[in-house]
Amino acid sequence: MKLTDLHCDTALACFDGGKSLWSNDLQVDLKRGARLEGYTQVFAVWIDDCYRGEAAQKRFLDVYGFLKRSQEQYQDRFVLCASCGELEQARKEGKIAGILSIESGAALGGELDRLTEYFHLGVRMMTLTWNGATELAGGCHAGGGLTRLGRECLSAMERLGIALDVSHLSREGFWEALKVYGGPVCASHSNADAVFPHVRNLTDEQLQRIAHRGGVAGINYYPVFLNGTKQARYPDFLAHAAHMIRVGGEELPALGGDFDGADLGGDVSELSDLPVLYERFAAAFHSYRLADRIFHENADRFLKEALTNRPGNSKIL
Repeated sequence: MKLTDLHCDTALACFDGGKSLWSNDLQVDLKRGARLEGYTQVFAVWIDDCYRGEAAQKRFLDVYGFLKRSQEQYQDRFVLCASCGELEQARKEGKIAGILSIESGAALGGELDRLTEYFHLGVRMMTLTWNGATELAGGCHAGGGLTRLGRECLSAMERLGIALDVSHLSREGFWEALKVYGGPVCASHSNADAVFPHVRNLTDEQLQRIAHRGGVAGINYYPVFLNGTKQARYPDFLAHAAHMIRVGGEELPALGGDFDGADLGGDVSELSDLPVLYERFAAAFHSYRLADRIFHENADRFLKEALTNRPGNSKIL
């Protein structure tokens, strides 16, 4: 089973807890990932809403530094990739491939110049917010659309080659952002509101627009988003995936588990549980081909687009 997951908070959890990325008691580590046939993980650096300005910038750089040190320490097994070439080389060498993302544009500290710096450090995806409002936009709990700086940031992200992750955006911000930004779009860790209504889940109209843009939506394993309880069962995961397929087609659903960013309970609580979920998907859909799309191919297609430089990069670099 190949796995490409669009969102985990493991790097921050390791940094805060003084744990190793290779082996730990969290929901994800490289040792468990190495047991899979192929594993690509987007490592998000989450900026809590309590961080703003220089503190938010430092928070990002501290966790980024941890990831770089981990890459150096486990260079024979793990590599952070910032281009399609690096991604393909990592897979050819049998290494776990990591992609760097930012969860909350608060990491910029309100300074747009930081975006270019972070691009050069390898950031290839970013959300504009977490739950609250940032200097860029309103989050899902705060409401509100884009700020002037947010619109400028989206234009710069498109020119640089940083994909827009719309998870955590307010719904007003979502629609404004997709008007401004013309590059690759995903919702890295968001579920279907029609299956279970929640402010963090996506409406059918949002899912359809992401699909129309060639993007993907990563199913989040957090039970509160799946069914509103503390225990998520296999049918909950299947229901969200099936609904995404109905409204957006087979190339829309992917996985964005939110490992080490959420309290998980039920049938999926850590990385080693995913092979069983894969088999459940294949059986429910009567298709290993569709299971492969959800577990790897759809996210892989999106990431390769996100890692491909587009015309106009030289205007900023």
